[in-house]
Parts: sequence; structure tokens; C-alpha cells
Amino acid sequence: MVYFLKTAYLLCLVTTIFCQLLSADIVEIRLQIDNMVCPFCGRSCIDDLKRIPGVEDAKVWPGDGLAVVVWKPDHVFQSVKLYRSFADSHFLLKIIDIDVEGIIEMKKGAMTLRSEPDNSIFYIDNREDRRVSKFEDGQLVHIQGQVYNQSGFNFLVIKDILPTIK
Repeated sequence: MVYFLKTAYLLCLVTTIFCQLLSADIVEIRLQIDNMVCPFCGRSCIDDLKRIPGVEDAKVWPGDGLAVVVWKPDHVFQSVKLYRSFADSHFLLKIIDIDVEGIIEMKKGAMTLRSEPDNSIFYIDNREDRRVSKFEDGQLVHIQGQVYNQSGFNFLVIKDILPTIK
């Protein structure tokens, strides 16, 4: 089971990198979801995801509890849309992993990342991290991390800093 989970995650990662190389405008979001146990659960989850405004496509691996969502580049990403979608279902959205490229902005003591081209805003949660604290206002960065929602705002916990694509 662990082997298949690692293989599915690696497949998601390779797909994300490949799609970003083809077009930096495509945003792929990886989800870890509990309570998906059969193909019918997967179909139901895909239908729920595709109803969310901004979702262009979705793929689900029900046995592994994984999903990949392709977000439309002209729609602002809001994690609250994903959480609300799952609140009405019997599935539990555990983790939202995202690769995002954008500009660091410093405002009133907060560090944010404004992604391009959709102008989604992510508040950086771990700005005291040694690597993250070196970011400068206006700097272009490519970040891999986990997104969570708090009071309708996207918060980003940075896991890795990647080379920029643009």
C-alpha cells in the first residue's frame, strides 16, 4: 500500500512539473482525501471538484486517497472553495499541496505571495524560517508548500523553494 501511495505521489509530482514546463499558467493542486474507498467514491469526488468555480479538471485515485486538481489560470485560487466543497460530502480533505510562483510582498509586517497570472494571495505562515526570512519585497519565487484556510484567507506553509520557471 505504501509503495502505491509513493508511486501515485511521484506521478502527481512529475505531472505537475511537466505541466508547468508546458505552460506556467496551469496551476495544479494535489489533495489528500480520506474516506474514498471505491471507484464510485472517486467518481463522486470528481463530480464535486468539477462543480467548484475555477476547477478546470480533476483526477482522483480513490484507493490512495489522492486527487489532482487543475485550476483555471484566470481564476483566483481560494482554498475555502475546496474546503466548502468537502464540507457537504462524506469525504475529508486533509491536505492541499501546491506549487506556486509569484511575487513576495511585504505589507504591515505580513509577508504575502501574489501568484501570477491570477493574483491569488497567500499569507506566508512560516516567515521566521531561515530560508523564508531572506525573501525581499518584489522578489520572484517558486514555492512548494501546504495551503490551509483561516477566516477565508489562504495561508501557505513553505516546504521547499524551487528554481523559478519564468
